This record gives sequence, structure tokens and C-alpha cells, in this order.
Amino acid sequence: MVHLEPNTVDGLIWGLENFDAAEFDIRLTKDDKLVIYHDPVLTDGKCVRDLTEKQYRSYNLPTLDDLLNNKRVQELSKSGKKFFIELKPDCDGKKAIRDEISELLHDTFVKYVDRSDISLKSINMLSFDKKLLVPFAREDNFPVFTILPYINECNEKYVLMKALPRVIRHNLKWHINDALKNNYTGVTFARQYILGIFSKLNPSYEQLCDLMDETGVILGTNLGTEELEDDFSRFLRFTDKTQNYPRYAKQGDGMIIAHRGTGTKGVNLQR
Repeated sequence: MVHLEPNTVDGLIWGLENFDAAEFDIRLTKDDKLVIYHDPVLTDGKCVRDLTEKQYRSYNLPTLDDLLNNKRVQELSKSGKKFFIELKPDCDGKKAIRDEISELLHDTFVKYVDRSDISLKSINMLSFDKKLLVPFAREDNFPVFTILPYINECNEKYVLMKALPRVIRHNLKWHINDALKNNYTGVTFARQYILGIFSKLNPSYEQLCDLMDETGVILGTNLGTEELEDDFSRFLRFTDKTQNYPRYAKQGDGMIIAHRGTGTKGVNLQR
């Protein structure tokens, strides 16, 4: 039995090989290098932003260079596989986001891509924080997707309570129009928007598909089961349920994207 960890090079390769795409998270170190990690703080309590790249590497954790310069990853990117790369904010511990992070993230990311042999067509950018997407949307280098509800991930206290007013205030149709105004490629969202308590505030799935056709804005959501993937087949489908694989989109359907490559908890493989 082999266990592949999420947000690792091996785990992301597995996700790319067994799904249409893989999602992963990037954030900046103290010396403004990009690394792959979901949380602002490591398991020992050290903040990623307080570590240099060399210090971060000592934890045997992957940098963005490690991924982009991996030969197998480059092959997969050229074969049509896609990356959905989530931009994480500049958290000083868990305090507020620094405004200047968006330009720094953009400029640093473009440098990393330019010095690699990765296919530019494979790259899509995501974030819960619209500020971080502004330079990417402005430059039009890569497809840009907002994630709903907009939250400050640096401050996890009462995050759901803070997100609720945003869910109630604007429905998905409003966010689609907002995406059009801001040059976003698409909008992704928690499945509660279409299945939960606030689903009645939103257009039906069929109406959302019509809106996608009319506007060109792509919609995506996290789905918990393969049955739900089938029910909402036109959406990009981000999944943590990676036990049953390989899983690819049927023709005309939105991609099935392996969250963090292997799902949140990793995946066990028989070897």
C-alpha cells in the first residue's frame, strides 16, 4: 500500500493522470518564492510567509519550481491536462491580507512559468480573494476563476458566519454578470449554492446552463459524489472523492478536477 499525500508533486501527477485536471494551492515565502501549500501555517505552527524557500524545503514540501520543472508534469500539460491553481493570500500569521500581494503574486508566478517548459494552455487561476485575481484578469494571460463565497482565509474565525451575508446578498446570476464586467473566465462555488438552504435564491441548473451559453462564463462547483457529478455535468466539477478512478468528463461535459491532486486526505494505492 502506497499513500500519496495531497499537494505534492507525486500526488498532483497522479491526479493529472487519473482525472481531467488537478487543483493545487500556492503561496509566497519570506523571500518571495512560490511554494505549494494549502494552509498559512505548517503543522508545527510556523507560518509559511515567515520561512525562506530553503527553510520551507527542509520540511520536504514542494515548491512551484519542483512541479513546473518535472518532466512528467510537462508531458501531461502538453497532452491536454489542466491545472487549476489557487492563489493564497499573504498571511502574517492569520492577520489581514496585505494589498500589494496581488501584483507580487502575479509577477512572480509569470516568471516561474516563463522559465519552465510547461504548456501555457494548461494553466487556470483561482482565488477566494478577488484582489489576488485582478492583475491576472487585467493581463489576460490565463483563464481566471473566482471562488464563492468571497472570504478572507487569513482569518478563519467565524468564517462561515462572515460568508453567509455574501451568499444571501447576491445570487449566482449576479456573480455571473460580475464576472463578465471584470474579465473573469468563470465562477466556482460551494455546492450549497445549488443544493443547500440558499439554493432557492438561485436560478435552476437548467437556467444556469442557459446563462453559461449566453454569456460564455464557465461555472464550477465542488461535488461530493459521482452521482452529483452526473447531475451537474455541465459544470467544472472539483472533487475530493478520488477513490474511484480514473474519472474523466464525457464529451460536452465540464472537467472533473482532482482537488489537491489526490483529494484533501490523499489517496491509498495498491502497489
